[in-house]
Amino acid sequence: MAENLNGLRGALIGFGYAQRDIHLPTYLQRAKESRGVEIVAVADASDARRGLISQHLPEARVYTDYDILIEQERENLDFVDIATPPSFHPEIATSAMENGLHVLMETPLALSSTELMGLIKKAKETKRVLYPCHLYQHMPTVKALKTELDAGRIGRTRSVTINMFRNTHERGVPEWQTHWRRDPKFSGGGIVMGEAIQGIYLTLAWMKSLPTELTAKIRNTDNENYDTEDNLSASLTFPNGWAQLQISWTAGICKDLFTVHGERGAIRIEDDDIEVSMMQETGGEELPHGAVTWVKERRNLFSESQTSHLSQGFDPLFEQFTHSIDRGEYAGQETRDAYLCLHIAEKIYESAKNKCQEVELQTDVSL
Repeated sequence: MAENLNGLRGALIGFGYAQRDIHLPTYLQRAKESRGVEIVAVADASDARRGLISQHLPEARVYTDYDILIEQERENLDFVDIATPPSFHPEIATSAMENGLHVLMETPLALSSTELMGLIKKAKETKRVLYPCHLYQHMPTVKALKTELDAGRIGRTRSVTINMFRNTHERGVPEWQTHWRRDPKFSGGGIVMGEAIQGIYLTLAWMKSLPTELTAKIRNTDNENYDTEDNLSASLTFPNGWAQLQISWTAGICKDLFTVHGERGAIRIEDDDIEVSMMQETGGEELPHGAVTWVKERRNLFSESQTSHLSQGFDPLFEQFTHSIDRGEYAGQETRDAYLCLHIAEKIYESAKNKCQEVELQTDVSL
């Protein structure tokens, strides 16, 4: 592994939209500000995508395949950032860790919880960090929500709702398999693997406990073109409450609507807006909703300095990745959450296959 006094040296594996539009702007800005990272190499399977790399990273060495990059660059690197379709994640991450490199990787980290368990064991065996890109946790609105929850402003969490509306599935680059997210051999499924993972790890964080059962229904409304699901409805039972996920790739709008309900109020996120509603006793007569009113605080956290909240979230995510390296947390809480997300995704498919039958979750696994 490289010894770089100026920070970590990294390589990008896969140069699609996630790397170009979300990861790379952070790396370039941190390098400009001397904040501890340098991207020295990139690998992509597409001739056309490789041709674009010099526009963004003129000094980077470019490779046709990850294994050639790792073989040639391992002495110059500290980490790899993997943003390929999930089906390639286990083999690339395993090779990187076996060659002494830390791994930052887009989600899901694997196509099954069994595969991911193998990666976690490999991380501990090689003493290399395996870290998921749980970007939604670092968006400004989600961070603001966490601050409100930690301050106890709405009391103990009782329920969570996750509504993620999209008018289509997220497209890949036109130069390589644009619709790979609808192809199970690359993605492992449809909307459950491609979108719901984000909603699941947010739910785990906000409920502050582990779910015990779930029931789910999935549907493919575009079965003429794809054989993977594009709509999901799921309910998760927790010891302290419950959560609902409604996620669609066939909606008439692109919008995120998240709510967290507590004993003394609620927090709502709608895209860039956050609203905190806190119950206040009126001391008056009993009303249908109780002798209370609500004090509401609203904020808009839109920033024109970044292209999206996801790009704003990558900088603090990368900072946490570096802290995990410094602390030797080879498979920390974020990685354990990634495992739970895959386990829950598998149980969603199981419940849906069995006509929405409630299934038990094994979330007390020691990793």
